[in-house]
Amino acid sequence: AESEIVPSVDVDGATVSGISLALPVPPSVPDTPVDRASWFLDGQEALLNLESSRLAPVRVVKSDSGGEIATFQQVHRGLPVYLSEVQVQIDPDNRVGAFSGSYLPDEPESPDGPPMNQIYLPVSKDLAVLTATAMGEDTGEVAGEPELVWFDPVLTDDGGDPGPAWRVALLARPSSQSNGVEEVVVDARTGVVRRFVSDERAGDRRGEDFDITSADDAGDSYKTCYHLGLDNLREEYDENGPLRSSPHPDATAASTALHDTYHYF
Repeated sequence: AESEIVPSVDVDGATVSGISLALPVPPSVPDTPVDRASWFLDGQEALLNLESSRLAPVRVVKSDSGGEIATFQQVHRGLPVYLSEVQVQIDPDNRVGAFSGSYLPDEPESPDGPPMNQIYLPVSKDLAVLTATAMGEDTGEVAGEPELVWFDPVLTDDGGDPGPAWRVALLARPSSQSNGVEEVVVDARTGVVRRFVSDERAGDRRGEDFDITSADDAGDSYKTCYHLGLDNLREEYDENGPLRSSPHPDATAASTALHDTYHYF
């Protein structure tokens, strides 16, 4: 099959960050968004420099145009790769309409090695949580379950070598003046903090100037939540922060993105 429009390809170093096209999916491909997207990814391994077997489907959502978007998580040595996801959009006419993502390119000369769950890691989940909470400035409980991930500085512009790490999200204390969530990535072999991200923002005080309803309905801002697979952000968050002790991780990311967009403008 060939694209019905001239494809447009955006390249970022050794990877492809985006493709716009209109590629019909053959009738022989099973009629599910994951199967259709997988068919496309299988056929574009050379262009993307990405082995499709390293991708695991994680969610499917409806697009604004009436199609569907299948999201895949890159996996390395049995672990999800931190900040590495790709999306394939299937349009209402059963065509692949777009590809986007950030991922690690394949490096055949570097073997995977055994799965990380078969290797002893000196830093336990509990120790990683202690390290993360010590980093937090005004945080309370952990948001959700800490996740063991594969951290590669290529995707974050941080220094150091790639390896396993614990991803820990921390909620702001109820008494604090922040609506924020802090994320700490702790090396699972050394205990060193590989990355610290805080969404603390000037001028954002609990319930004063951020209206989640207007932000949720504000065009492209809403797409951030939509692509993250959350149908209704307001079930998890309001202007004062999370509505329960362990909000959905996608809701946390969506709320952070909405605040960042609000304060950027």
